[in-house]
Amino acid sequence: MSSEVILSSIVTLVGTVATVGFGFLQWQRTQHRRSREEFRARRIEALGRVWDGLNELEGQVREGARLRAVDAGAKLRADVARTNMLLLGAAPFLEEDELRWASDCIQEIVRIDTLVRSSPRIEPDDDWWATSTRLPRRATGAASAAQRLRDSSDHLGQRYQAVVRGENH
Repeated sequence: MSSEVILSSIVTLVGTVATVGFGFLQWQRTQHRRSREEFRARRIEALGRVWDGLNELEGQVREGARLRAVDAGAKLRADVARTNMLLLGAAPFLEEDELRWASDCIQEIVRIDTLVRSSPRIEPDDDWWATSTRLPRRATGAASAAQRLRDSSDHLGQRYQAVVRGENH
């Protein structure tokens, strides 16, 4: 009888330890899943802020070029600094290539603005940067920079879409 009680106690102990162990593993998996979901939500939010910031910067620069604003240089520096700070804040949630694409966008926007502002406007196509997303008929330094801007922006936009859809990136 004593061996039956001992065996019963051992089986009960093993069952209890197994149940607690299984419960602990489930709890760990749930915590890990929540952590991944929180990170993904913050990543989507960070990508969205960067995307919106870059679009806002480009729009402001295009508007300044269209209006030929006198104080556009100082405003551009302030807008670029603000966008760079936004990028720095989002960096923990972005992958290396996303940071590179965003930085490339900022650099190309500045390059285009500098080239457009420094060139005289003689032909109707000279206002292309302020009025269109299409490139002018002739290839200029600014038009080449605009193509690089579009390429980087397209890459970043596609990645943003993929992350929002839940694809592994």
